[in-house]
Amino acid sequence: MIQAIVEGRKTQTRRVIKPQSVHVEVCSGEAILYKDADNEIPWRYKVGETVYIKEAWRVLKEFDHLPPRDIPVDTPAIYPYGGDPEDDIRIPDCYGRLRSPLHLPEGIARHFIKIFHVRAERLQEIGQMDISREGIILQKLKPDEDYYYHIQLNRNAFAELWNSINPKYPWESNPWVFLYEFVKESNGS
Repeated sequence: MIQAIVEGRKTQTRRVIKPQSVHVEVCSGEAILYKDADNEIPWRYKVGETVYIKEAWRVLKEFDHLPPRDIPVDTPAIYPYGGDPEDDIRIPDCYGRLRSPLHLPEGIARHFIKIFHVRAERLQEIGQMDISREGIILQKLKPDEDYYYHIQLNRNAFAELWNSINPKYPWESNPWVFLYEFVKESNGS
């Protein structure tokens, strides 16, 4: 979905709230989440926060022996799956192994988003426009197609993507999620 962010199609993301045994209280339109009567579940990201997008990456072979935290931030990196035109170039032999997106240091990241709205909801509360904001390209309604069938096709496309990313919290379980709305930043500031 990095390409969808780069293209500006993806402006929302949902993340599973853990643990799922939560009590949700709505105050002035904002959801406040509690694990139990005494412990509030913190939002992972807050409104106004700038967050970097993690993606697969490579750096020069000379740094392959280093853990990500020890790689200098001015080290050139290549990102093979991010959707930018330069991602399609042949990888020079001087670049090392492909590294996990989970370990991309912020200083090496190239895509940033700024959070402008957060809320909690059940996954299946997602609407047609929000499916589009999640980066799914909506199928167009065909002339003789039933409108409700058409909506279900798009929901199924999102559910299939969700299940491929979140097998422990499938669509059918309708988990509580944090919904983050964001805009792509032109740089990390």
